[in-house]
Amino acid sequence: MFRFAYPEYLWLLWLLPLLVAVWTAAGQLARRRLSRFGRLETIRPLMPDASTGRRRLKFILYLTAFALLTLALARPQLGSKLREVESRGIEMMLVVDVSNSMLAEDFQPNRLERTKYAIDKLFDGLKQDRVGLVVFAGDAVVQLPITSDYRMAKAFARRISPSMVSVQGTDIGQALSLATMSFSEKGDNPAGRVIVLITDGEGHDSGAIEAAERAAEQGIRIFTIGIGTPEGAPIQIGGEFIKVFDEEASKLEGIEFLAQGTIYPDILESHGVKAHHNVGGLPEDMKMELVEPVKLLFKDEVRVVGEALGLPHSMVYRQPFPGPGLGVRCLGAITRDRLNALREADAILREEFDKNGLAGKVWQYFIAVPDFKSVGVRDGKRYEGWPAIIRAVNTTDAMTATIEEIPYALLHHITDRITHEVEGINRVVMDLTPKPIGTIEWE
Repeated sequence: MFRFAYPEYLWLLWLLPLLVAVWTAAGQLARRRLSRFGRLETIRPLMPDASTGRRRLKFILYLTAFALLTLALARPQLGSKLREVESRGIEMMLVVDVSNSMLAEDFQPNRLERTKYAIDKLFDGLKQDRVGLVVFAGDAVVQLPITSDYRMAKAFARRISPSMVSVQGTDIGQALSLATMSFSEKGDNPAGRVIVLITDGEGHDSGAIEAAERAAEQGIRIFTIGIGTPEGAPIQIGGEFIKVFDEEASKLEGIEFLAQGTIYPDILESHGVKAHHNVGGLPEDMKMELVEPVKLLFKDEVRVVGEALGLPHSMVYRQPFPGPGLGVRCLGAITRDRLNALREADAILREEFDKNGLAGKVWQYFIAVPDFKSVGVRDGKRYEGWPAIIRAVNTTDAMTATIEEIPYALLHHITDRITHEVEGINRVVMDLTPKPIGTIEWE
């Protein structure tokens, strides 16, 4: 079958008769002008270089070149035929975090550049799938609607940056909702629909779980890819951080100091152990002075100060809780089901410690649940579940820690409750590692 890919260009061939008419008229006009000087037979010997034959040949060559160029633009195709093809690939919306924290350099050159590289490799492996791109921080924006043009998708992905979203933050819920609405209309036989969420942190705004559930109700599967190291890395925020402090202080009268709760372990462990402690001080041009009243005290000494100031006993002696939240104890990829198992197992541990008089005796105790499973047996059937790790330590300054000896009868009882009451847990183990070598938290 012979066809043209772009037949609209063939309309240009209608210019050929017009060009012939213009050339003929121009020739006649030239002859009339020459006839004013005498008979043409007499004048031609005076112009030996003028040749009507060469002029006609050049014009024919120009017309031929124009016609061939027009045919080339129309792209003639021989042996091809049109047929309707049903695509059976999936629709994939990539939801990419572009908040400032993605500029952290714990991955080289930084998290965002590594994300771009991974997306580029992902596109190389696609064939009949369609892709779209949503970028988000404190707000979410559709950067590329659903398309099968992988070249365009690569070009858009390579240009993503934090400047694309004016509001900073990490609103995963809004990003998932926008991605859900960005798929093509659902037909009688829809392709599989997938959201791939790439982020380095948890949502700062509510609604992520609800948005994921709404997507699941529509048959959309969500895959989450976390990027970054457990230790993390500092990011450059320029003068914005200090500027906000100064602006807020200027709204009040007599604000000259910034108070910060740095304690001595923060300073000692900020080099090589815990890189997230803010112990760098303030810039010289900042209008406020930094006040760190307990920065040379250990945790036990801070508690003495708290009691001397008359703070409530429950506040002074409550257990330390990690700044990043339960994610530190939900080791590996953080999922909703494993977080629920962690909360339920931890509640059982605390309830039993309270009943048995260990709550005030043990300095810190908690459950950690790693992201791997082992084989167990429940109701006579194979049952795969996570282990729940009990961590119970005593210390005075948190720089060193010893393991509290828990009665075996109590450990057996806690194990029985956790494995029978908590869905997803099929083993309970006890962490007997002191500090050093192991830190109190697992991460």
